[in-house]
Amino acid sequence: MRPQRPPVRDIAVVFILGIVGTLIPVIGWLVGVVLVLRASAWSGREKAMAIVGPVVVLLAVVAVVAIAFGANVRPLPMLAAVPLTTSLSSAIGAIYLAQRLVAHKRAAEAHPS
Repeated sequence: MRPQRPPVRDIAVVFILGIVGTLIPVIGWLVGVVLVLRASAWSGREKAMAIVGPVVVLLAVVAVVAIAFGANVRPLPMLAAVPLTTSLSSAIGAIYLAQRLVAHKRAAEAHPS
């Protein structure tokens, strides 16, 4: 029996979120998010973990840095955190979704229908 491979469109979604979302912050991330939400390869929980999880963690880091430096943080450098956050979130989310695709493939091979 031939091993089952993830559909090309699911691999493309991971690629777009990871590469395009990293290279074109904010807009690329938003495009990737829309594609992830429309994909059927992942559960709602997996999609939420890939999209919301990294953003929340990175924004928490930005908040901690802002609190740590207090009044010394200017608004403009804090705005620079938005593209950085979406770029990193894209990469982290894509890695997570790719890992889930591999896990789904292994589960399907272990328990063929």
